[in-house]
Amino acid sequence: MALLCLLAAESDLRAGMAAPDDWLTPSEQLRRQSLGTEARRETFLVGGWLARRAVQRWLGASALPALD
Repeated sequence: MALLCLLAAESDLRAGMAAPDDWLTPSEQLRRQSLGTEARRETFLVGGWLARRAVQRWLGASALPALD
């Protein structure tokens, strides 16, 4: 088991992120749109991106995995 602890500003994390339409599933897009504030939508987006990147590296995959 590995523990990932990341301390960084969301804006820094977003700088290396692919366009959300390229990797969010349709249900994730709906979930994101339903969140009440822009800050919460950004947190949802960054969290999803980081989770996918972590699983991608763990699997040694070339493409981002769907985690829906």
